[in-house]
Amino acid sequence: MRGGTTTDRGQLLPFMAVVMVLAVGAMVALAAFAGAAHDRELAVSGAAVVARAGALGGEAAADAAARVNGVDLVQYGYRDGVVTVTVRRNRSRATARAERVVGPADAWAPPGVGDEASRSPRLSARAR
Repeated sequence: MRGGTTTDRGQLLPFMAVVMVLAVGAMVALAAFAGAAHDRELAVSGAAVVARAGALGGEAAADAAARVNGVDLVQYGYRDGVVTVTVRRNRSRATARAERVVGPADAWAPPGVGDEASRSPRLSARAR
């Protein structure tokens, strides 16, 4: 205090420092949350792909699909025509099931296509 007067000069600096610390903390938390959400989404989509590959080609195909999709195949199971897989991406885990479906390829052929190849049995997997 000089000469009996008080000023507010310099009072904004501590307030702005607190605001900056809170803003940086919020950005770090949001980045961590976004990264975890991204890993979860990749695990879920990877599990569906791996399950379908397993239904069509067995455990070796599921393992190969897992490597290609950037997930780790944690568990593979086959029972009554249904493949169940669990995959992991970083800390996220996801489980998916798929079954092998065999039927006429005509259902997949566009109208007017009737060549011999389109009448061969089709093989696909349906995720659930």
